[in-house]
Amino acid sequence: MKKLLIVLLCLSLFTGCKQSWEEINVNLDSTIKIQAVWFSYLDYADLFRNKQEESFKNSVSAMFDNLESLEINRLYLHVSMFTDAIWPSEYYAFSSYCAGKIGKNPGYDPLAIIVEEANTRSIDVEAWINPFRSYKKEEIKSLPSNNIIRKWVNDSKLKEKNLFLVDGRYYLNPGSEDVQKLIEN
Repeated sequence: MKKLLIVLLCLSLFTGCKQSWEEINVNLDSTIKIQAVWFSYLDYADLFRNKQEESFKNSVSAMFDNLESLEINRLYLHVSMFTDAIWPSEYYAFSSYCAGKIGKNPGYDPLAIIVEEANTRSIDVEAWINPFRSYKKEEIKSLPSNNIIRKWVNDSKLKEKNLFLVDGRYYLNPGSEDVQKLIEN
């Protein structure tokens, strides 16, 4: 009797789930035409280099005028190239592409300006990061003293655990829990 009751209970649960699954019908046939462009840090020279906020906004607006004329509806934007950032980040230093020097605050939030301009034109922005490529060995001393990569380099145990040095450039160890947490943050 007990087994029969369990079987009936399971069947009723399965039937209820099946009915719910049938009621939730997602239309996977609809397609969205994506016309996109990749914008890497190699493209930043004209957009960023040593520009004040107003000049930067004008450059971004001109860039989006061009994208709009090409009917681009998505921008894949390189936002973290070398464990740096093109936005004010509590984890990474400002990219040298923003103000000409690693860690130098340009005085505005470049990413916010780009996203704002994209939103006015219905262009989606997707952030593109290089999670493991970091700074060259000689660039470490240019980082702010509180920068996590600099701290890791200056602590032999953390350096061994979290970083690899390959051809003069540091790369983050993807197997390290510290690195995983940094990327997650």
